[in-house]
Amino acid sequence: MLIVVIANGEDQKEFQDKEIPEGVQVQFVTTLDEAKDEAAAYFYLLDNNFAAQANKIEALKAPVFVKGSTNVKELPSNVASISPWPGFLFAEFIEVHAKAENLESILEVLNKLQWKYNYTLID
Repeated sequence: MLIVVIANGEDQKEFQDKEIPEGVQVQFVTTLDEAKDEAAAYFYLLDNNFAAQANKIEALKAPVFVKGSTNVKELPSNVASISPWPGFLFAEFIEVHAKAENLESILEVLNKLQWKYNYTLID
C-alpha cells in the first residue's frame, strides 16, 4: 500500500517518526502536484489552501485525510478530517470525522497503518 503525505515541517517529521508497518510505503511531498496518482491514500497536512485544493483533492478518488477543517460537512466525499492539534500523530487515538459513504475505505487505511482511532460520522 502506498500512502502519500503532503506536509512540511513538524507534521512531516511526526509522520516520519511513527512506526510504519511492513507492506506500507510512504512518500513525502510538499505540494499536491508532486503526489503520485496511484496512491491508496493521501494525508493532506498542510495548514493552508485546502479550499483552493478541494477540486484536486476530490479528483484523487482515493481516501484523503486532511488536518482539521472548519466545515466538515462540506468536505468532498473521499475526504476525512483528522484533529489538527499539535502532536496529534503521537496521540494514542487519532480523531477522525468521515462521511458514511467513505468510512469503510478510511478505516481500512487506518487499520493497515495499525493506528488506533475514534471516528465520528458526518451527516
